[in-house]
Amino acid sequence: MKVAVLGYAPLPLEPSRRSYSGNFRTWNTIQFLREKGCQVVAIGMRLTGSFSEDYPAEKMYREKNLVYYSVDELSHFHDLDYLKSRLQGESPDCIVGVNSFPAKQAALLQLPIPFWADLNGYIMTEAQSKAFRFNNNRWLHHFWPIEKPVLYEADKFSTATERQKYALIGELATIGRLNKETYNYHFAHTFPNCLDPSLIPPPPEKTEKENDRFSVLWSGTLNTWADVKTLARGIYLAKKELPRLQLILTGGSVKGHDEKTSRIFQEEVEKYHLQDTIKFTGWLELNELDRYLYNSDCGLCIDDFCWESFIGARYRITNMLGYGLPVICTENTEISRNVKNNHLGITIKPRSPEELKKALLTIASDLSTWRKKKKQIQQKALELFHYQKVLQPLGEWVKSPSFSPDHKGFRFPSCSEEELMNVPASTLLRTLTKKAGKRTLKIFKGPEK
Repeated sequence: MKVAVLGYAPLPLEPSRRSYSGNFRTWNTIQFLREKGCQVVAIGMRLTGSFSEDYPAEKMYREKNLVYYSVDELSHFHDLDYLKSRLQGESPDCIVGVNSFPAKQAALLQLPIPFWADLNGYIMTEAQSKAFRFNNNRWLHHFWPIEKPVLYEADKFSTATERQKYALIGELATIGRLNKETYNYHFAHTFPNCLDPSLIPPPPEKTEKENDRFSVLWSGTLNTWADVKTLARGIYLAKKELPRLQLILTGGSVKGHDEKTSRIFQEEVEKYHLQDTIKFTGWLELNELDRYLYNSDCGLCIDDFCWESFIGARYRITNMLGYGLPVICTENTEISRNVKNNHLGITIKPRSPEELKKALLTIASDLSTWRKKKKQIQQKALELFHYQKVLQPLGEWVKSPSFSPDHKGFRFPSCSEEELMNVPASTLLRTLTKKAGKRTLKIFKGPEK
């Protein structure tokens, strides 16, 4: 079976300056399909800032049962003719779009092969969070055209959380895909963020500590739903009782998407005079990030309460647990339930600096116990999130990929409010009269015998 994959770059087989959840999701999918014996042709869209400016716009890699094109976003990945030419030359049997935008491109290609859309995160709640952060609902119009073609075209779906799966089913209902053809059809599966143990290096023989500090780690983006005000105040309150506290923040703003949240956090840092408490590393290569994941005492993920944090996933939590790092996180996310139920850290209420302070002091006061639990935390994380377990439904599907029962079938027609208001009155009257006539005829004929 030959499978086409559209996803995000960089993949671990190429040099890069930074990584996100999306490119790991792409790699997990590719590796899983290769292990299932599939021939894979993949095209990865490079994420902003991941490569040096002089890196070639297209670079091909060829390995055992893999042909991979790492390409520039604008000049190549947005070009449907380019994507189609690369994929049609390989004659794939099916296509998998990993993450929302690659899935959109897969939908727009309209290839005559079955299509699986892996929606790694709920993009419309991300749109809401961005609209709130930037005080402008136009962002809804920016994100919806990414989601909509996928809803119309995909034959199978996967989501990052169970909650997102049900939100997806609601979206499918609104476009008419919960119809008579799909009555018994299993449309969607839940694929939580995965772990690949081959990407986790063994722990160093000796942990490096900076001045015997209690080090907590924020790894990754400061995105629109991050509650940076609670984060800063919680660190400030804990610091007063725990002078050796240090926050290490890797990553930060997302250039071109959200640089505002990072600026707000910087203002909070100055407000609470935390410049000497917080170490900003900027974005790191994987081998540099590994060192912080092993040397920190606990990880942090502090989200605002919003629909994105309720429905969305948190790769940073999955990744930290994969290194055996206990996590302090707000309890609104789905993965926070795993943290709480499996004693992998401490969960706190959203918007509660006092609870964040208390959690930090709790772990710091019993650090030896948490250090002894690292192996246990890592084993549990792999038990829950190993990609070979998580992606099993995809493996079953690619054995004999098929179209959905309503492939190219019924959909509610797209119609804007303006288009509806411009429908001639005579047309509406004819439609309503026709319906009324049918109902009247049924009444006079009586029930069928």
